[in-house]
Amino acid sequence: MARYPRICLVFLESLLITVSFLGCSVKEDRDRCPCHLELYFPEPPGEPVAIYAFAEGFSRSDTIPAGSAGYIVEVPRRDVSVNLYSPPELSSYEGLAIPYGQDCPPVMMASRKYDASCEFIRDTVRLRKNYCRLSLRLVPSDPSEPYPFSLTVRGEVCGYGRNALPLAGPFGFRMRPGEDKVCTVGLPRQRDDSLLLDIVSADGTLRTFALGEIMAASGYDWSLPDLEDCELVVDYSRTSVTFRTDYWSRTFSFEYFL
Repeated sequence: MARYPRICLVFLESLLITVSFLGCSVKEDRDRCPCHLELYFPEPPGEPVAIYAFAEGFSRSDTIPAGSAGYIVEVPRRDVSVNLYSPPELSSYEGLAIPYGQDCPPVMMASRKYDASCEFIRDTVRLRKNYCRLSLRLVPSDPSEPYPFSLTVRGEVCGYGRNALPLAGPFGFRMRPGEDKVCTVGLPRQRDDSLLLDIVSADGTLRTFALGEIMAASGYDWSLPDLEDCELVVDYSRTSVTFRTDYWSRTFSFEYFL
């Protein structure tokens, strides 16, 4: 009895595919019929997914509901590109653009190119985590030390292009420490180690640190298919700032004049 639901599922799937092909009769030139592209999600998305399919002279977009196990779209019989973004906000055919002053949303992505010169393609798609949630935990060396007024992360990647690769452009996001003395920012995948961190102290002094190089030295890897989150402890005083993890640290010292 346990086999019946699975058999029914396979039958219904086959029936769906068969019905979808009825748009082209056997008397028509099959080469002129569209290709039916079926995307299967082994891990159904927890949020809606924006899908953009495009080729020369063709474009189609749609929103796939959260929890969907699959999606079928008709595409022309030629090379076709497909991009998926979840959640859909900020995405378009051109990619995903992050306005200056905002950080990267918690975006899950997938990008594919298909040779659609056939009647049917079925592909398994896994959405990949394309953002890093960076947390900066502020720890003053002296408990009486005033907390920094603000922290700003600046970079040279402002989202993702039509090819789903990091998009060159200005990125800037200002953070303020919360009650737990933690600042957070969502970062898109980086092309290099050019991220910068501006720290403005309570007295208005501005100091800039090579955040990208600090993350690289701590072992962070921007090339992973699923980006990891990162937490750095920022131990600061009037004369030094130390960035550290559980197994790594780097200290920057500077002069302080009364």
